Amino acid sequence: MAGGASTPVLAALAIWLGFFGFGWYGPWIALVSEAAPPGQIGFMIGLAMAINQLAVVTAPPIFGWLRIFRELTSSGGAC
Repeated sequence: MAGGASTPVLAALAIWLGFFGFGWYGPWIALVSEAAPPGQIGFMIGLAMAINQLAVVTAPPIFGWLRIFRELTSSGGAC
């Protein structure tokens, strides 16, 4: 891979994220529901999930723009 991480590093990262990434959702929902005021559990879970989905949708373009900006600044702004 030109200019990137090695295959074993990427494989280890994928395994780590796969192992820990799938197990967070259930405890997160339980935490949100326990933190909600009585009678507001549904609203709080909906709000938390909406904020989470906004982050999921906006994160890839932000990282893409950061990469483009980094490439432009490292090359002196030349295209």
